[in-house]
Amino acid sequence: IMAAIRSTNGYICIPAALATKKLVQQIKSKGIKVAVWGAKDSRIKKMITELGVDMVVTDTPKAASKRPKRMAA
Repeated sequence: IMAAIRSTNGYICIPAALATKKLVQQIKSKGIKVAVWGAKDSRIKKMITELGVDMVVTDTPKAASKRPKRMAA
């Protein structure tokens, strides 16, 4: 993941299983936005509110539609 950070152009997408607050903070400290993929509905809100990711890619759209206010358009 750290090698990908060096070659990205502003966004990186990491598996939800690897997303930790520390890793997200490390990536964001370099000015890179973080997306996670593979998040299940029970973890989507945590990914956004606790870890501070910028985007969640999921196969459970109903859960994603119940996004926290922080993500409201």
